[in-house]
Amino acid sequence: MNALRTTLRAARPAAMSARALTTEVGRSLDTPPGVPEYDGWTSEMEDSFQAMHKAVGAKSTLEPRAKIADSVLDLIGNTPMVRASRFATKHGLKCELLMKCEFFNAGGSVKDRIGKRMVEDAEDTGRIKPGDTLAEPTSGNTGIGLCVSAAVKGYKMIIALPQKMSGEKVNTMAALGAEILRTPTEAAWNAADSHITLCANLTKDDPNAHVLDQYMNPSNPLAHYDGTAEEILHQTDKDVDVIVMTAGTGGTVTGTARKIKEHLPNCQIVAVDPRGSILAVPNQMNEQGLNVGYQVEGIGYDFIPSVLNRNSVAGNTQIDTWVKSEDQESFDCARDMIRTEGLLCGGSSGSAIAGALKYIEAQDDKLAGKRVVVLLPDSIRNYMSKFLDDKWMDENDFDYEGKGKQ
Repeated sequence: MNALRTTLRAARPAAMSARALTTEVGRSLDTPPGVPEYDGWTSEMEDSFQAMHKAVGAKSTLEPRAKIADSVLDLIGNTPMVRASRFATKHGLKCELLMKCEFFNAGGSVKDRIGKRMVEDAEDTGRIKPGDTLAEPTSGNTGIGLCVSAAVKGYKMIIALPQKMSGEKVNTMAALGAEILRTPTEAAWNAADSHITLCANLTKDDPNAHVLDQYMNPSNPLAHYDGTAEEILHQTDKDVDVIVMTAGTGGTVTGTARKIKEHLPNCQIVAVDPRGSILAVPNQMNEQGLNVGYQVEGIGYDFIPSVLNRNSVAGNTQIDTWVKSEDQESFDCARDMIRTEGLLCGGSSGSAIAGALKYIEAQDDKLAGKRVVVLLPDSIRNYMSKFLDDKWMDENDFDYEGKGKQ
């Protein structure tokens, strides 16, 4: 650990001051040594997914909860599904609209699932042991999920995250015992000063320090293949026509879609990507707003994570449609859902809702009487000082109901 601390101190100045030249898609021209190369879901990623599942077995989250939990980790998964009938009526929707409320997980987001699963699978395969150090680059929610598991299981935690991420996330992770490093928001993923490069440098010389790496760890999509998707199938009695999810690392949509398609091949999977990100397919969808920053946190990237299956390497199409979202409509939809249904969801949840509304509108009356599930990734807890704050909305030139009124 002392060696890691020395590396940590040495890395900080470079992490906060270096600037890398970037290409037109935001990539650094030269990836520093030791930084992973991500290129979407490849045949190697498919092999890794299947090998991990075989090694650790299926880990269901459907078991009934005990009357008294042994730890907070037992309160991850089994999230509720809520019918958003008031919201649907308000917007003139003819379909049934269901919200999968991931903010009911113990740490407040869908990323609790992968935090727990990545740690447990690493333990089961002998990769880590209590007392080791875990360092993770994250936009915050995966960090919180990992910090919850680390606190319960006895791991030291270092989190590297871009400056744009909310103070609420930082304070939550610090309270859970993590050491926090901030990196420039504008740094490309493989730049010398990115959060990904920083974590790679921190752990390269210490055998007891590990980057579990949500961007290429097969346990990420497996958490949703064994958990999230099975819950949706159970809660809907396998009666669901459309599922809408935002894409960050892509593990949620990849793992969930894979299991859903195995049982319901005609169910439409809709992925939502913010303007300014490059995840959507076809790539022409990403041209407008390329390299433009966006305020919604936790979704979209300037590279294609290995755990995102956009091109059907497994043999069948998993994501049927991509929709691009904008900050304004994302914050509008989150505020609208909070006010209309009392579901205290965050900005990326607003993106999912906005994407669902766009998709439903484009389908005209084809979805009348059909069932649409929207996954809400996280809660308002992390954004009390951001899109919920009228002053912040004013300072960032966003509109909102009641703007200009005293």
